[in-house]
Amino acid sequence: MAYEYWKDRIEEFEKIDVRGIQGIGYFSSEIGPSALFAAYKTTKKMEKQGKNRAEIAELLKEKFGEKNPDVKV
Repeated sequence: MAYEYWKDRIEEFEKIDVRGIQGIGYFSSEIGPSALFAAYKTTKKMEKQGKNRAEIAELLKEKFGEKNPDVKV
């Protein structure tokens, strides 16, 4: 897993304070409530739970498919 390759070097990373950068809050508020981002978070959560792709796909179709009014395809 990619995490394992960098986690031991985290202290070497450059630290940047982005609190003053304009626009980051807007981006976060736009993507946070989106159905696409919710589907991504659901997928990652289910992967951590050890669910297989078929189970994940079925749940995604159920929660984020055409019948969901929040999903605009």
